[in-house]
Amino acid sequence: MSTPNKNEPPGIIYAVVARGSTILAEYKARQGNYAKVIKRLLNKIEGAESKLSYIFENHYFHYEVSDGITFLCMADKDFGRRIPFAFLDDIKKRFFSTYGSKGKTAMGYAMNADFSRVLEHQMSYFSNDSNSDRIRKVHEKIDEVKNIMVSNIDRI
Repeated sequence: MSTPNKNEPPGIIYAVVARGSTILAEYKARQGNYAKVIKRLLNKIEGAESKLSYIFENHYFHYEVSDGITFLCMADKDFGRRIPFAFLDDIKKRFFSTYGSKGKTAMGYAMNADFSRVLEHQMSYFSNDSNSDRIRKVHEKIDEVKNIMVSNIDRI
């Protein structure tokens, strides 16, 4: 596993799209020995529609199964659950809009050449861009409105 670097902000470290234990696409933002843990997790995950998180050492493994395809990511423990699940929902939509049902019959790593770049881009976006967290944006807008209201009240 990767050891968290104190200088790196928490974020999504690894993402994979799989059918059962067959990996269709993956991307690693950091080096580490993820293969064994990922294989064990993929073998444990049933093909039924589900969303769940597992904790292993200092990392959370979040996954969503949709239409027999597993979307899984590994994130730093301090990164929470909301953003990783938003990331998984986003890549699920992108995967199905790009490949449709081809993932049900594709060979291992068949989508990796193209979709690993999508995983990389979206991992970076969801890990680093504050616009990716809609709830945080709503809270910021509420705070902004509250400050304007307080300012207007002070003027009266």
